Amino acid sequence: MGINVPKIKITSFLLSVGLTSFSGCLYAFYITYVDPSIFGWKKSADWVIMVFFGGVNSLTGSILGATILSGLPEVLRGLANYRSIIYAILVLLIINFKPSGLLGEYELADLLRRGKGRVKLQKEED
Repeated sequence: MGINVPKIKITSFLLSVGLTSFSGCLYAFYITYVDPSIFGWKKSADWVIMVFFGGVNSLTGSILGATILSGLPEVLRGLANYRSIIYAILVLLIINFKPSGLLGEYELADLLRRGKGRVKLQKEED
């Protein structure tokens, strides 16, 4: 086909490494202290839960899930010790009632387009 597959793989790997290292530098400046114990299994689990909560197939859903689950400890400050339990309950609720996440496969643009179509239909009916 004429596509250099090893070159594309190396390029995408180097791009992801560069983006990850840049975000790590920004995070180090943000917290002003770097320690390997910061990135334990709980932090990784939090990130996976955030993506899963919003919707694995939706970038908008992942951002929404991260926003909700990041703000949750601030809203429930008195229950901060139970954050893992609350996350587990939320994940179980999502698994049972909405297996594809909050937004599923929808993006924000899709939802806005659907909303505009409904407005047009209502105007035509009136």
